[in-house]
Amino acid sequence: MGSGLTLPNVYRYIRLSVKPSISEGLTIRKLLEIAMLQSFGVTRAGTYMDVLWISEEGHEVVIRIADADAETLLAAVVVLDNPVRLSVVKHSGFLPAILGDAASWEKSLVFD
Repeated sequence: MGSGLTLPNVYRYIRLSVKPSISEGLTIRKLLEIAMLQSFGVTRAGTYMDVLWISEEGHEVVIRIADADAETLLAAVVVLDNPVRLSVVKHSGFLPAILGDAASWEKSLVFD
């Protein structure tokens, strides 16, 4: 039996692929700011977001943003006019849902 209590999604977590790779968090943050500026202007360029994770190779990043601003960021990433290409891999209100795929989970569950 459930208690009927649901937790609100305050944040949205977005996993992006980056080509060519970028390993600096500030560079990623600036690129996202440029995307928001190009699409929605100065007000949206100042949207608060965190770069939570960058893969070792710099090909993927995870961003945390307020749930209310997530759709705006997703739209800005799609139309970014920049030599660096950003693509949405996954997004969710639940961080563990975007951190892996079935293959990576299967590898982690193998016991020797």
